[in-house]
Amino acid sequence: MSVVDVIERAIGGVESRRILLEELLEGEKTGLQLRYALAKSFGVGLDEISDARLYHNISQLEEAGLIRCRREWKDKFAEIIPQMIQPVRDYLGIRAPVMYIGALEDEPYVIRRVRQVLLDNSRVKPVSYLFLGSESVRGKVSGLTDDVQIMVLPDRIINYSFDGVYEAVRVEVEKYLRKNEIVFDVTCGSRFTAIAFYGLAHEYGCKCFYIMDDNRLIWIK
Repeated sequence: MSVVDVIERAIGGVESRRILLEELLEGEKTGLQLRYALAKSFGVGLDEISDARLYHNISQLEEAGLIRCRREWKDKFAEIIPQMIQPVRDYLGIRAPVMYIGALEDEPYVIRRVRQVLLDNSRVKPVSYLFLGSESVRGKVSGLTDDVQIMVLPDRIINYSFDGVYEAVRVEVEKYLRKNEIVFDVTCGSRFTAIAFYGLAHEYGCKCFYIMDDNRLIWIK
């Protein structure tokens, strides 16, 4: 069953579940906050949204693997599972600011090239960029703008450890995914960065592309 089928079956044509998912795309919410969201959307008083109705719909989304819940004292919290954030966003047609994640090679000119290629491409307009580089690029990059970050990992990880790259970048993905749609660029870097980026794109439902020598973007996911 595809992710779209999972989401569609979980919603099951029930408007309350669609509203809950839209609300949870903003971040973790308490049961009371979700009741307010339902009451506001349906134009009714808070007392008309029963606990039974609320938690039945939450349970359906949880059982489908779209959200997870936790209890803290008397409050129950719900949030969308990180791997499902972008698929839910895509299904509901909700757009988020785009964040680019790619890799650097020995020459930092890649930053300028990538920005120009994406500027010329009407489909992708990142508001921020994260470039992964090895220790060998430290000190070679200067004059960065506020929307560009450089993440440096040891050479032994960049060039020899798929798991090391994967887990380091996963932390960044989960940090930004709730606010941004992440796109991965596998053009540059080591084979480990390329494979890790593609794997993360698959796990989190993100887009992934390669820039050809003639500056065409080839979408591979």
